[in-house]
Amino acid sequence: VGFTNTAIFFFQLKLGEAKGWSPEWVAGSISAFAIAGAIGMTGIGSLVDRFTAKRLFPFHMFLYMLGLLALILFDHHLVYPIALIFIGLGHGTGRTIKDAMLVEIYGSDIIGQIRSIFITVMVISTALGPIFFGILLDMNISYTLIFTGVLILTFLSTLNGLRRI
Repeated sequence: VGFTNTAIFFFQLKLGEAKGWSPEWVAGSISAFAIAGAIGMTGIGSLVDRFTAKRLFPFHMFLYMLGLLALILFDHHLVYPIALIFIGLGHGTGRTIKDAMLVEIYGSDIIGQIRSIFITVMVISTALGPIFFGILLDMNISYTLIFTGVLILTFLSTLNGLRRI
């Protein structure tokens, strides 16, 4: 998620240019991601308490995949904030679910150590996202093809997570 999110935001003006959206529209749409992320983070808590984070973990990615699918299939300017809402909801719910899941799996005694490892991996992945996207864009690979690849990989990893429930 961080890998793709950072790349989307890093290249948002190029994405907007490829889709025919104005820079003002692209920049203004970012608030949809932030608001949806905050709603996702706070709104998922009661479901985590009811169903456990381990059970919910694979499902938060379906919201994220809907956002990617919208970016793949449509070019209308209204698609960008809608896609960012789904991506933001997936990101926000995932943050809360992942933190709760780590406590469910490892307990609270070593949660600081576990979180530090996960944060390190996340930071590295967010740094690699723009590099990877940049190389692909320099090779004239379209956003549609890049997002399709990310969607397929996300779907496969979600299927893997579903087998663990």
